[in-house]
Amino acid sequence: MRTHTLSSATSTSTTRTLPRCAPTDPPHSDTHTPTVTPPPHSTPRSRRQALSAFRAAIHCDPRHYNAWYGLGIIHYRQEKYAVAEGHFRNAVQINACSPVLLCYQGMVQHAQKKSMAALEMLTKALSLDEGNALAHFHKAVVLSALDSDDDALAVLQRLRQIAPRESSVYFLMGKIYKKLGQSDKAAMHFAWAMDLDPRGSQHMARDAAECPQLTDEDIRAAGEPASADTSASDI
Repeated sequence: MRTHTLSSATSTSTTRTLPRCAPTDPPHSDTHTPTVTPPPHSTPRSRRQALSAFRAAIHCDPRHYNAWYGLGIIHYRQEKYAVAEGHFRNAVQINACSPVLLCYQGMVQHAQKKSMAALEMLTKALSLDEGNALAHFHKAVVLSALDSDDDALAVLQRLRQIAPRESSVYFLMGKIYKKLGQSDKAAMHFAWAMDLDPRGSQHMARDAAECPQLTDEDIRAAGEPASADTSASDI
C-alpha cells in the first residue's frame, strides 16, 4: 500500500543512521514510527551491509528496537516469516506502545496462518493509533481470511475515509464482494481500483472479468473517474 510511509533510505544512509555503540533506552511510551529501515529494493550486498549494521547496533545496545525492527523488515521481505516474527517480537517487548511494530508483528503472524494472534496484534495497533492505514488494511485481510467478511468490509469502509484514493482498498473490497457473490459491487470496486492505479489494471482486470453478471459497458461506466470521487459509502 502507498499508505505505508516508513523510511526507505539507501543502505548507506541506513548504516549511517545507526549509532556506533551509542546507548539507547527508548521509553516504553514512545509511539513514534521506527525510522531505520532497509531499502525496499536492496541488492544482496546492501542487505548484508544493513544486516551487519543492525546486528552491530544490537550488540552495542540490545534495547535498540529500531535495529530489531530493521532485521524484521529484511527477513519479512525475504519471506522468512518465523525469523521476522522473532525480531518484531523483540522490538515489541522493548517498545510495546508502537502501533507500527504491533502491525508488523500481526502481519508476519498472519503470513504463518496465525490469524487469531494476528487479529489481536492488529486490533491492539489500532487501539493505539486508529489512523494507522496499514493496520486497518491488514486487519481487513485477516478478517476476510477468517470468513468475517462483513467485519472486513466495515474496516475497509473506515480505511476508505482515511485513504480515499488508495487503489488497494477498493481492490480488496472488490475481492470480498466477489467472494460474497455480489458481482455488481465487485466489478464497480475493481473498476475504481483500476482508475486509481492504471499500472495495476491488467492484474485487476482479470478479477473484474470474472464477474459474469455485468457487461463490459457496465464495468466501463462504473470505472469513470467521477464515480471514484463519489461517496462510496452509499454503495
